[in-house]
Amino acid sequence: MKTKKQLEKELRLNEIIWGYSPKGISNPQLAIELSLKGGIGLIDLEGLEESVSKKIIETCSSKIPCDKLWGVRFPDVESLSVLSEVDSIPIGIIAFEIEQDDLEKLVSKLKWKVAEVVNLDEAQKRTDWVDFFLVKGFEAGGKISDQTSFILIQEFNKAGFPFIIQGGFGVYNIVAAIVGGALGVVLEGQLFLLPECPLSSLTKEYLKKLDENDTYIAGESFSNKYRLIGKIANSSIRELKKFEKENSDKGEEGLLEFLKQLSTKSHFFDSEELKNSFLPCDIGLSFAPFIKEIFDDLRSFLTSIQDIIQDQIKTVSTNWPFEEGSEFAKSLEINLPIIQGPMANITDKTDFAIKVAEEGALPVLAMGGLLKEEVEELFAEFNSKFPKNQNYAGGIIGLEVMKERREAHISLMAKNKTPICLIAAGSIQLATRIQKMGMKTIIHTPALSLFKEAMKYGHQHVILEGSECGGHIGIFTSLTLWESILQYLSNNANQISEKINIVFAGGIGDELGTAMVAGMIGNHLDLINPGIQMGTAYLFTDEIVKTKALTSLYQEKLLDSNITRVIGSTVNTRARVIPSEFVSQTIENERNWIKEGLSISERKKLYEKDNLGALRIAAKAEIWNEDYVPEGDLTQFNLVDEKDHVSLGCFMAGEIISLKRNVVQIKDLHYDIVVSGKELFRNKRNSIEKMLERDVVSDVPEIQSLELPSQNRIAIVGLGCIFPDSANISEYWENIISKKYSITEVPDSRWDKNIHFDEDKTAQNKTYSKIGAFIEDYKFNSINYRIPPKISDSMDSVQKWSLDAAKQALEDAGISTDGKNRLPIAVIIGNSVGGEIQRKTNKGIFVSEFLFELENNEVFKSLGEEKQNSLLQILKEKYAEKFPPVTEDSMPGELSNIISGRIANVFNLTGKSMTTDAACA
Repeated sequence: MKTKKQLEKELRLNEIIWGYSPKGISNPQLAIELSLKGGIGLIDLEGLEESVSKKIIETCSSKIPCDKLWGVRFPDVESLSVLSEVDSIPIGIIAFEIEQDDLEKLVSKLKWKVAEVVNLDEAQKRTDWVDFFLVKGFEAGGKISDQTSFILIQEFNKAGFPFIIQGGFGVYNIVAAIVGGALGVVLEGQLFLLPECPLSSLTKEYLKKLDENDTYIAGESFSNKYRLIGKIANSSIRELKKFEKENSDKGEEGLLEFLKQLSTKSHFFDSEELKNSFLPCDIGLSFAPFIKEIFDDLRSFLTSIQDIIQDQIKTVSTNWPFEEGSEFAKSLEINLPIIQGPMANITDKTDFAIKVAEEGALPVLAMGGLLKEEVEELFAEFNSKFPKNQNYAGGIIGLEVMKERREAHISLMAKNKTPICLIAAGSIQLATRIQKMGMKTIIHTPALSLFKEAMKYGHQHVILEGSECGGHIGIFTSLTLWESILQYLSNNANQISEKINIVFAGGIGDELGTAMVAGMIGNHLDLINPGIQMGTAYLFTDEIVKTKALTSLYQEKLLDSNITRVIGSTVNTRARVIPSEFVSQTIENERNWIKEGLSISERKKLYEKDNLGALRIAAKAEIWNEDYVPEGDLTQFNLVDEKDHVSLGCFMAGEIISLKRNVVQIKDLHYDIVVSGKELFRNKRNSIEKMLERDVVSDVPEIQSLELPSQNRIAIVGLGCIFPDSANISEYWENIISKKYSITEVPDSRWDKNIHFDEDKTAQNKTYSKIGAFIEDYKFNSINYRIPPKISDSMDSVQKWSLDAAKQALEDAGISTDGKNRLPIAVIIGNSVGGEIQRKTNKGIFVSEFLFELENNEVFKSLGEEKQNSLLQILKEKYAEKFPPVTEDSMPGELSNIISGRIANVFNLTGKSMTTDAACA
């Protein structure tokens, strides 16, 4: 697989816009025009006969010059047969898992081999033959990912894989992909209304009427999903819905087979009756009217996109939108433009709110899941402990079905003079009423229609939260929701007299996600004051467990997971959670209820009954006490044991769990957003601007590179450490910054200074130094590595430190540490001598020799038998027993050449395993 740098040079990837001609039509005009005018045109052979495919490829070959790029998508192994009929194709996109025999067909015919994948696991299986990847996000058409484009970009960036990304792009969010490391974005329906697209005027009129809601996802509860576009009356969609309703027992494989049958008999965009056609297409089709209105034709679009991205990069590089003390932060009287998202049954703890506020963000007390009495107790504690000079918000759920509880929350907030109210699932009218009570409001607007209404009534703080978030989610992903709002703002800029405070949320948890958002809004900073909201990212903080806002088990489950599932989609009550026994049962129940023919209202009641209290079990490890009566002796809730905690709990989390592998401090999380994001963005500026340069033919010879050949380079992709006063890299870096001094006298647990120390530098078998840097208070959890405590007792500290440091480094690199899969990774350890246990064992072994010499000494023999025995007994009890007994575990636990093997064994690493002599290193 080639590196991104190689690809940028060899492919000349300043053409960042890739685009498909409409699926099923035989006229490749749009793809040809794309390649001629500064993009890369693509043809999809799905649904085409071999003779038609051959003719299309020949047309592209004859009309597109050799110095321009174009490509063909091969949907299945049968479509490869056309390769025997054509000379060559610049780019081949392989959309299936290919066998070695078929792979050989590609070598002579395709200059660039691209694998179409929907997740990182698929990509890793294809690295042996691919040049780069086309990654299809949840927003794309046809077979799509379980993850959104926003998340996939961050994942593939972290993995270091070269890729282009497809799904959900319009105009202003394209830069997010480029900042995130993509070589380009792949468009589908976004370009179908332009004059270069050969679809008929009637077809274009129909497509123009489709909006972001006119889409259907088959297999929403499966890992493999399929997106179609069309109105609800579309017969193909109705047929698919009917199959899902009547054949839920056939599972994912049955659905995929039925989809194949439907697509085989479909003409896609070549259908005479498009309104009933089977149309796999990107949700980005909803951006096509804006693109047509603003740019009019393809050439204008392609040249303008590069100008827009250059403006976005330049503006954000000189005016970072998430600075400490930003206009957004000032509007909420906080230091940083960060809001801690409310999480029911978690962020309702005063101590955690204090920690968030101390580090400059706005804490939000999640009241939605609390009874009136619980909120009263919360405010009683909160008012006595929360600093008066800090700001905070109360978070409520605005649903009418929760009206009684909601109104109680509002009343209590007013009584306790809560300065800010954050409203989820509430109406604009509710927000207006609360605002009139004297509270500042921040309202969720998860759709363009709600955003427009909020603007109409003058609301100045809104949240745009994409479906990447954890817990209850909307239907629009971050990239599509944000793009629709930015397009609206562009069209209505003249009507906006005062900057709008917009909070971006969903899939943001570190510097890369923040930099991507910053790039998107670069052309709109004259219209908005932006802020960031994070929820799931806080679940990975040390403080959230220490303040008992979250159970340690909940956090451990997050660290052990890298995927999420959505439950409740069949009853329009979607919630994003991590896989568990409870989640599997819930999804199965949903399918069974549909099969039984229950109405949606009946299914919703059953769903809500099954889910009642499940989040509280997960977050607090407690369940409602059915015997509780007010003012009685019994508590409202009973604690659950670990078994019920795991099996009955609903552990909600956002998609960013795939990007998180470590527990961090809140201040470090905030630093990533405000400072690291800014640094990352500025570091990327030059490479992005170079990537966007127009084609220029130069006669200047290329200067010989001084870089090492790729096979001789080493890339550091993960770090881990166990140092004095530093249990991990973050602590080590913090110690460097704070200039922490870790030199101390030798602890008594190491050696007795009275025995080994002597100021006389000439004294034999002594040391004149008694200072150094030592690892103290270190705790090793052997169970985490499947090592029995008995064996762990015989392991030297250096082996334990090496395991922990190796685990940190692997996780930092995004590599699994569960040992379930064989990984082709080598282990090389630099070490000198053994450690403390080996030295103690050696001393114990020499005790026998010492006693032998003593017993045969003439002076000792003159002491008399009683004194001899007494002295020997004292030596054996007081000295010899200090040392560990020798067992079958002693040697493997002490020898330095076992260290690398121990690491390889624990993490299932199958590369070379070597321990080298590092002298005093």
